[in-house]
Amino acid sequence: MLCQMAAVLLCAVCLVPGESDAATKSDVGYNVLLPRPCPADVIIDRRDLVVRYLPSGKLWLNAEQLDEDGLRSRLQAALTTRAEKLVWIAADEHVSYGEVLSVISTLKQDTPDLHIALATKAQTGPVDPTDIEFTKTQLNAKLGISMLCVRLPPEKSALQ
Repeated sequence: MLCQMAAVLLCAVCLVPGESDAATKSDVGYNVLLPRPCPADVIIDRRDLVVRYLPSGKLWLNAEQLDEDGLRSRLQAALTTRAEKLVWIAADEHVSYGEVLSVISTLKQDTPDLHIALATKAQTGPVDPTDIEFTKTQLNAKLGISMLCVRLPPEKSALQ
């Protein structure tokens, strides 16, 4: 279901009414990145910022549960020292795409040059860090955000 949500989010944030080219820059919506498994020859040194969105509005930044204001503050502080402003969004399959889109919108307003990568349950396993299956999944070398890569658009790209 989360994969379907990612597809709907992609449509909701990338396509502009009346436009046939999703890569065209517009004043409406946000572009998101859909990750793929990293090639086997890629060496990964990660300090990922992962926002996990759970039912009832529970938000996590990496291993810390925060309210929305706390998330925004911590994320802005973490991003100020980074050249690559990339945040991973992993939403529970029971969270509506509208709620996820609202969080994405807020994060983009706070940091306009932010890149958002949507990760699906099929790619990461369970989203809730308090779920016993979450810990087991993180030990699986074939799952998890640490196994995913995205290609950021060039600086002057229409995707920004």
